Amino acid sequence: MSLYYLQGSADHPDAGHKHKTTLLRRVILWLGIMGIITLSLFQGFGAFWSLERWAIHLMPKAWRPEPHKVILLQTDREDSGLNAMNVAMALRGLGKLHPSEIVLDGVITSDQETMPLLSDILARTGNENITVIQPSLPYPGALYRPVPLCRYDPPEWLGLSSDWMVLDGSLSNHGSGCFLPTPSTEKKDELNLFAETKYGETIPSLWWATLTASATSMREPYLHSLWLLGGRIMLFPNRSTLYIDAKGSAAMTAKESARMEHLDDFLLQMEQKERGVLSPGFDALWEHAMVVLGTDADLGKVAMLSALSERIFWNHSPFPFQVSSALLCVILVLLLDQQSRLVRLGVALLLLVTTKAGTIIAVRHGIIIPFLPPLLTALLLILPGSRSKSADH
Repeated sequence: MSLYYLQGSADHPDAGHKHKTTLLRRVILWLGIMGIITLSLFQGFGAFWSLERWAIHLMPKAWRPEPHKVILLQTDREDSGLNAMNVAMALRGLGKLHPSEIVLDGVITSDQETMPLLSDILARTGNENITVIQPSLPYPGALYRPVPLCRYDPPEWLGLSSDWMVLDGSLSNHGSGCFLPTPSTEKKDELNLFAETKYGETIPSLWWATLTASATSMREPYLHSLWLLGGRIMLFPNRSTLYIDAKGSAAMTAKESARMEHLDDFLLQMEQKERGVLSPGFDALWEHAMVVLGTDADLGKVAMLSALSERIFWNHSPFPFQVSSALLCVILVLLLDQQSRLVRLGVALLLLVTTKAGTIIAVRHGIIIPFLPPLLTALLLILPGSRSKSADH
């Protein structure tokens, strides 16, 4: 009787150790569940893009779709803007190489002799289904293209208010203008995306027009699904995200290495092409590319444009799928807590293999699934469960 009493006594050292172990296990269990929910939420809002990008680039190029290349076609820019003849020659050559977009990083200088030729080349380029994006100078009569942006502005006491530039002009359904950020309004390593009219209407910048032209998810009928949450998180129709600062500029993100080609070298290559000298590598470089016509000082902007374009290129899984995935992970952790270590290890291994295979298949279709919650779930299952602990005692 006394031995039985000692074994069941709460004062026995083994009983106290078992109580502490059980308490620690419960703390780890519920912290893990909170971690699963938090990871699902944060990955859904793009907080782990650098990690996702790293995982994507681990895969062979043949296994994943590639976003459009971004190339800087370097030319000289005068105080009044881009030389009209240089722009005309660049557009004439690019029109034969079928890029997806041509972006003029500057206004075109007024040249009465060249403007008729330039207008004709612009019309022919448009007939080739090549989008030419050029900025407008702000003035009271300027008409800007609408930005289909739904904004949720939090209370001012949260300190997340926006301080966008206010420019002359107004919005119009017939307007196609976008403003050109200047060095005085745009810091290094950032791209200004938005400004406002005096009426509080959202005005697009040259870079925003470029990003939306390059993202197929931004075309009709999805144009009315853009959200700016809290003045900081831009949510696209494909559920990719960008972070915006108080000035309406894209926050710092992982950079791509931008490629630069000089206009003189480009024109020389085009001359050889017209003479019948074949250069498949040259043609493939420009096909479906996003070409920015600017100076060598724009290389940093082009690199960041490439990074932003890649970020919004990737689709993310629908929110119901993300919620269901997190809920399934939580249920697995709770249900298997009482199972043997062998069962838990088997399920953890199966979850790791399934997550890896699912991620590879999804990436091949241009989709990023929430892979972090399943990885944390597998880690929790590897840890000893309640039954394992009780069996040890």
